Amino acid sequence: MKLTIFIVAAAAALLSVAMAAAPPPGQQTATGTDNLNTTTSTVEGPNITSSDAASFIFLPDGRFPPNFTFGGMLDPNLGSHDALSAGMRYAWPMIRDDCGRFVRRVKYCFVNEDNKTALRHTFKEAIKSWRQELGEPSAESGHNLQFKDVGNPYCYANWQNERNPENWQDGTDVDALAVRIERGTGSAYGTLGYQFALESAPGRHYMVLGDDHVGRAAHEIGHVLGLAHEHQRSDRDQYIEFRCNKLKGFSDAKKRAEQAAEFDVDYKLCNYQDFAIKYGFNIATQYTRGLGYLTTHDGADGFDYKSIMIYLSWESADDVRCRLNAEHCPLAKKGETGISAFVPFNERPSSRDVAFVRQFYRWVPQP
Repeated sequence: MKLTIFIVAAAAALLSVAMAAAPPPGQQTATGTDNLNTTTSTVEGPNITSSDAASFIFLPDGRFPPNFTFGGMLDPNLGSHDALSAGMRYAWPMIRDDCGRFVRRVKYCFVNEDNKTALRHTFKEAIKSWRQELGEPSAESGHNLQFKDVGNPYCYANWQNERNPENWQDGTDVDALAVRIERGTGSAYGTLGYQFALESAPGRHYMVLGDDHVGRAAHEIGHVLGLAHEHQRSDRDQYIEFRCNKLKGFSDAKKRAEQAAEFDVDYKLCNYQDFAIKYGFNIATQYTRGLGYLTTHDGADGFDYKSIMIYLSWESADDVRCRLNAEHCPLAKKGETGISAFVPFNERPSSRDVAFVRQFYRWVPQP
């Protein structure tokens, strides 16, 4: 469930905004539409009337910008915690499918035959869990999200790791999500949203699953679409208790930091991602408010306990008693009586998770 953040990519996004002399990402322009990064994409747009076009910002060549949502502006009151509203990551690009429809397609592949055999069923079931809540892409369901295996037949001709583009398989789209398993870890991680590249970079989108658990895979799909962890909202302390010292590795990291004569160690380990990483407490980066170097957006609807993007109470717990008593867990619901309650494992997208998809992967009127 870990979420990989690329600092370089974030810096590049900020640089592109600065060069365009535009407002900061996510800030509204004078016309009322969201500021949209104008990175070139491969999106082909439909025929749009002059009245429609007046409501949106387009790329210089007339194509859709990355987070374009036909039929209305981005809703600043969206209830999800995400990175797309802030313009730091993007929805997957809009294309025409084989039926001529305008869809946003998440292209994926498995890194090799062994990984496809191990994960194909799990990944398809995870997609199914989203589809059952969303419905098929259509005007009735209100979304145009589509998934497609584009491996030819796999991501790599000779799999080594994510950063060996010379091994990328000819005929497989270079921006496809590379899916693989990392057995025995029990964790999962991957990239957040869609990342545009000045030069096409094979393997820049990836998902790593520690087992074949469908719920974990569905959680990671949420990240792929642009959702951030619900428990990392800036206002999360109003709704949940985060006990950083209950996480695995806290005590060892604290000892290392104190031996280095650091001060305010407890606070820094639990709130500063770079400090936590420095002392080998990487798990804390999955709990700190916000996403460090990336700007995220808190929806106005408050905390979503049912979101698939929240960790269950005993995730990465250091104390086995956590399974019986939420007081010993890293995360717990704040109870009205002062007694902590467990945060359950949500294996399906919530209504707000679905609303996020319908916002950024909105159905487009067909030509």
